[in-house]
Amino acid sequence: MTRRITRRDSLALVSSLGLAGLLTRCGNPQTEAAPRLRSHVAPAPTAPAATSASTATTAATPARVAIPSIGLDDPVVALGLDQNGQIVPPNHTVQWYTGSAVPGTPGIAVIAGHVTSPKPDVFYRLSELAPGNTFTVTDRRGVAIAFRVTRVGRSTKEELTNDATVWGTTTDRTLVLVTCDLDSPVRDSHYEGNFIAWAIVDPSG
Repeated sequence: MTRRITRRDSLALVSSLGLAGLLTRCGNPQTEAAPRLRSHVAPAPTAPAATSASTATTAATPARVAIPSIGLDDPVVALGLDQNGQIVPPNHTVQWYTGSAVPGTPGIAVIAGHVTSPKPDVFYRLSELAPGNTFTVTDRRGVAIAFRVTRVGRSTKEELTNDATVWGTTTDRTLVLVTCDLDSPVRDSHYEGNFIAWAIVDPSG
């Protein structure tokens, strides 16, 4: 399906005082030079505590992600919260949220990116992922960890905010990829939905 790029996408993850959320803002770039982020946050008691990039960055910090099925092979930037307590991936940047687990370790690692800004951005094709697809995350040491997608889904911002499979805890080595849902309804020039892909370390990789 051919998609028309007519909106500006902005993704913000919020994590503060035990609250977490995913906010999506997609405004027409012809009428809005820079998107403003909404402040609504719904409770998510199991949200991880935020950490700064400086304290979380180690040799095991993810440095690159390669997803062959969607033609993605990009650097990963480790970033925490901004001054407003939000995680806002820069345009054309794949971001590992430093308040989540390190990819490949027990817990839930969260990696986010934009779909448009307003042209196609790093996760524009993320919704093409399907269970069984594999990809790799390479850390700063050059160690590549293989992941296998187990499921994909779509949700509203409110649903995602309260999703323990994204913000909760687990002993599994889980990685969650999050972006906007280009196929979701648009209200007031904003996409209302998000696309999520869950993956686990691939034992065969």
